[in-house]
Amino acid sequence: MVQILRIENPLFARGLKVSQRLCYFNAMAHFLFALPRLIFLTAPLIYLIFGMTSMPGFWAAIVAYAIPHLMLSNLTHSRIEGDHRHSFWNEIYETVLAPYILLPTLLALIHPKLGKFNVTGKGSVVDKDYFDARVAQPFLFLLLLNVFGLFCAVARIWRFPTFAVPSWLSLVNWPAHIYDGGHLGVIAVNAVWVLFNLVILGVVIAVSRESQQRRETVSELIGARIPHPDPAHGFQTSQ
Repeated sequence: MVQILRIENPLFARGLKVSQRLCYFNAMAHFLFALPRLIFLTAPLIYLIFGMTSMPGFWAAIVAYAIPHLMLSNLTHSRIEGDHRHSFWNEIYETVLAPYILLPTLLALIHPKLGKFNVTGKGSVVDKDYFDARVAQPFLFLLLLNVFGLFCAVARIWRFPTFAVPSWLSLVNWPAHIYDGGHLGVIAVNAVWVLFNLVILGVVIAVSRESQQRRETVSELIGARIPHPDPAHGFQTSQ
């Protein structure tokens, strides 16, 4: 989709109406979600860990603008998409894909003819329950970062004691040095953000657990829905 966006940009293609241009452009640009998704999962850590400002402005004003936007956006999606698409599972879906499509989509955006298209394998069957640790690695890393960020939020609210230690052990006093009790609102907003990220990452990691498939081949599922003739009643579907 990103290759098509770059090679045959629908915004400038001939023979399309304005509504069609916007529709196609939206569908193609959607697959660039990996970068903003990963930024969303790490943005609160910029302040909690490093003490740097990620969103300049008064925290209450940011919340006053952000909360209504998020609520109305989710209500609008729910109203339009109904039972076909749910915002929460969209968060999960995009998070699962983000680390793996980040480089391919960015490369396709920069050099659309560089990569090649591979068809996803359809013939494999899971013969036992297992946790796919290889697939879960980036999400486990992000989970640990956000857990550490939550610890930093505690250190910024509650003043940790300092200890008289040698210089090579000065790191033990780092929690005391990041105390920032004068900005409780900023700490609270970022801590809530991290908690939301932990929920998303927790569900994503749970998705990495594969369940055993009872069928022996993929064709069994396809064959189960192939209609076959019945002398008395015409065609009926196999169960």
